[in-house]
Amino acid sequence: MGQQQILLILLVTVIVGIATVVAINTMSSTLQQNNIDAVRVDLSVIAAQMQSYYQKPRGMGGGSKSFVGITFEKIAFQADSIDATGMLARNGNAIFKIESATNAEVVLTAQPRTGPVMTFEDLSNSEITQLAEVRLSEVVMRYQIE
Repeated sequence: MGQQQILLILLVTVIVGIATVVAINTMSSTLQQNNIDAVRVDLSVIAAQMQSYYQKPRGMGGGSKSFVGITFEKIAFQADSIDATGMLARNGNAIFKIESATNAEVVLTAQPRTGPVMTFEDLSNSEITQLAEVRLSEVVMRYQIE
């Protein structure tokens, strides 16, 4: 009888251990997907603010039908920190970077905080990069997994 109880305890311990590992992996995957979704929302908000900047006259702080000169400060993006150039911004979800701005288009990249903490100096810690191309008529988003 004692051996059966020990085997039963051992079996239950193994099953609980496997269930715990599966639950942790599922939770990690869910957290990563939630972060990616939050970054997608942030990119949509930034894109809408940039389209508004494009429409406003220069006298009102806009771009007068151009994206040239746009920064995160000019669109009043709610960020935890913005670097000195205004081209990099960080919030709880990601680091956002204005890659380029022309008269007709702005290219943004975002690196979700799904991995180690990222800094403005080292943007290579994330496996997923989200890219948004903002034009007056549309916003195109792509996701790259490295």
